[in-house]
Amino acid sequence: MPTQLPLKTIILPLFIAFAFALPAQGQEEAKVAEGKKLFTENCITCHKLGEDLIGPNLVGVLERRKPEWVKAFIKNSTRLIEQGDAEAKAVYEKYNKIQMTAFEGVISEEGIEALVSFLKVAQPEAPPVQAAAATASGSNNAASQAAPASSTSFKLSDNDKIILSVFAAFVVVVLAILAALVSQLISLQRALEARKQVQQVPQPVAVVKRIPELGKGIWSDIRGLFSGIANNELMEGHVYDGIQEMDNGMPPWLAYFFYVTIIFGVVYMLNYHVLGLGDLQEAEYKAEVAEATMLYGQSKDKVKIPIVPITDKAQLDNAAKIFAQNCAACHGKALEGGVGPNLTDKYYLHGGKLADIFNTIREGVPAKGMIAWKGKLSDEEILQLASYIKSKEGSNPPNAKAPQGVEMK
Repeated sequence: MPTQLPLKTIILPLFIAFAFALPAQGQEEAKVAEGKKLFTENCITCHKLGEDLIGPNLVGVLERRKPEWVKAFIKNSTRLIEQGDAEAKAVYEKYNKIQMTAFEGVISEEGIEALVSFLKVAQPEAPPVQAAAATASGSNNAASQAAPASSTSFKLSDNDKIILSVFAAFVVVVLAILAALVSQLISLQRALEARKQVQQVPQPVAVVKRIPELGKGIWSDIRGLFSGIANNELMEGHVYDGIQEMDNGMPPWLAYFFYVTIIFGVVYMLNYHVLGLGDLQEAEYKAEVAEATMLYGQSKDKVKIPIVPITDKAQLDNAAKIFAQNCAACHGKALEGGVGPNLTDKYYLHGGKLADIFNTIREGVPAKGMIAWKGKLSDEEILQLASYIKSKEGSNPPNAKAPQGVEMK
């Protein structure tokens, strides 16, 4: 009986290459993109890529520190310092003993992993003055330097990834069909050779096996590529109403599609359930809901507590701790101002009433680098912070920043 070309020698290596190469690359790019977004939303107030700001330059930080240490520092730098970590203490001392915001519970584990992935490839920001000079000069040298920069910033869009995935699936299907055709052509050639040499043989009682009978013309042979060639194997005892059932296999192209589905199932299981390289539907849904919430807000995102001043000492002391951990980096330990405005005078950029301060903290001012603290702090904690800031009005700390905004009388 003619043998067919082994499927695994043609399909399996190509299928595995397509199945793993594109998803793995796409997942890493997605992690870097998510990390860049988190960095922009949470870190640019204190960190500038390429130079020190309030905090250290983070370009190449993964070459200076271990990834586990960087993750722990992002989660809670204060805890590392209290545990006696020498490197954390050195950073704290070097950068004016300003506590870094603790992001544990604020950014998910996956988000922190994405941040670390971004920091691995982060490059210094191009100085705006040099970029403008290069544009104005229009020299060939500037053009030659711009070309690599544009190539490194190339990112695949979601639509491009979908198109590539569909194309990869199409290529796999085409390869499966080609493999079936090649295998069947080989079978046809061998069957033709066997037919020339066949001699009549006695028929067994139970099962009759003969050399496959081919069609009388070339079109019949071609049709066999898709319908298969009858083995003419009689099945003992399978006669119904005078009709003898024969044990003929399914067409090769259909059998190969079945093999492809088996391989796909194994790859899918390894990718999603064993190695965890891809997110399951539930994780994808949660990530998309979180992204949509961040981009478009929530219809139920309403303040459900009365905005009234807090005078309780315990709550104000708690607010002082929250301020030291999250706000002092930009506004100073004594609220005297730094990157952000002085919070102890009567001048305000976004309104000086308690409700105005509460709303500014909660919703943020992205255009000015002030992040939104809703979702990171509860409304109760935000109200405590707003009340604490109002309680410090007129405290006149040393080295206070010059007034900004409109005076509230």
